[in-house]
Amino acid sequence: RDWSVTGVQTCALPILTVLAIAVLRPPIEKGVLSAIVALLAISANVHPWYLTWFLPLLALIPLSPLLLWIALMPLMYSVLIDWVSLRIWNGSTAIRWYVYIPVLAYGVALRAYMLRANTPSDASRSRIRTDTRS
Repeated sequence: RDWSVTGVQTCALPILTVLAIAVLRPPIEKGVLSAIVALLAISANVHPWYLTWFLPLLALIPLSPLLLWIALMPLMYSVLIDWVSLRIWNGSTAIRWYVYIPVLAYGVALRAYMLRANTPSDASRSRIRTDTRS
């Protein structure tokens, strides 16, 4: 078999996700959600209805970047305009960037905010230092 670099890279994310789930042992709903999102994140084509696979899990774990992904995915139906009128199917249009860039940017920004909110501020650090000296 020809295991190209892209083939190995494509397999790496789901394998790493499954290994992380096995090691970290999160609650079952978090593990399933992580596995589904990892598989969809590397898929060449993600039709809007594919996201319904993890929609029920978002009722238990409401992650706003995934809700944004679901909200923007109907833009991907724009491919049907060319299909109905010209009988041309082009599933890889530039419209996918209008879906994925906001979702990724929001996810990264939210993660950065959460990390910053969980670190103590300078004022609390100095108060901790002065309390330990006395």
